[in-house]
Amino acid sequence: MIVETTVKYISEDGSVFRTEAECRKYEEAYFQASNIMSRLYPKPIDDNCSFSNGDGYIQQYPRIVELVRTEFDKLATLLGKKEKTSSSYFFSELYPGRLYSMYYRFECIDELGREFGQIYYRNFPEEARLFKLN
Repeated sequence: MIVETTVKYISEDGSVFRTEAECRKYEEAYFQASNIMSRLYPKPIDDNCSFSNGDGYIQQYPRIVELVRTEFDKLATLLGKKEKTSSSYFFSELYPGRLYSMYYRFECIDELGREFGQIYYRNFPEEARLFKLN
């Protein structure tokens, strides 16, 4: 009897890969992305999803956001993003876990540098409680 077995490689965050090389590439990308994102003020510990549900915003510096996003876009290119593909699409399709969660933060920041818990509140800030958390 022939039995097929599947070898899986699991990254620190639980993402599963078929090859060791894919897993290592993801781990390195995650490390680089974490270093890039460390330049932004951190998200609050979100007990009961209050931040996600519009309970305040984090004031980021717009210039820093621009620089960090540019570095994150460069990382996407190094990981294989094609020129015309958006970074948001790239991360959501190929790295849907923690890397996309990091990139998603940019989509929640408005032109004033206010980072909300979700895109809805960035688009409709009047629906959020407008107080600065940091």
